[in-house]
Amino acid sequence: MFYTATEITLFMALAAGFGFLAGWFLQRARRVGSAAREPLHRLSAPPDARPMSPPEPVDLRVIEAEDGARMEAARAAVMQRMQQGALPRSNDDLTKVRGIGPVISNRLYEMGIASFEQIARFTEEDIELVGAALGSFGGRIRRDDWIESARRLQQTKQASKA
Repeated sequence: MFYTATEITLFMALAAGFGFLAGWFLQRARRVGSAAREPLHRLSAPPDARPMSPPEPVDLRVIEAEDGARMEAARAAVMQRMQQGALPRSNDDLTKVRGIGPVISNRLYEMGIASFEQIARFTEEDIELVGAALGSFGGRIRRDDWIESARRLQQTKQASKA
């Protein structure tokens, strides 16, 4: 008797579980089906809408050439500023600065920026010049706060020397 009562309870629990699972799938299918039908009537254009004309083709080579020229001019300005001695120079591992990886570090070395102190002493003009020279990476100077990170690293470096 006990054995059959246990079996019946077990089968009822399994049946309830399958019922809930089937209901969940059916409810989900109904939601997906209605969501797929809705956008069609919402996307219909208003009666006074004009057809869109195709976009004009863009010559990417011109854009790349202009960007390249701007970046080269900015690099030249940064290198000239480094040669004038406006910022001191020594070799540090710039990848320790938050937000500077190996690619950016190599670009900075090419421009003559090789120390934490140089980055820590950036002025607004330096940020603009270096940002333009870095191209798409330029916004990272402010976003990742290179100047504060470089200041801390420079202070740590000086404290370890003392």
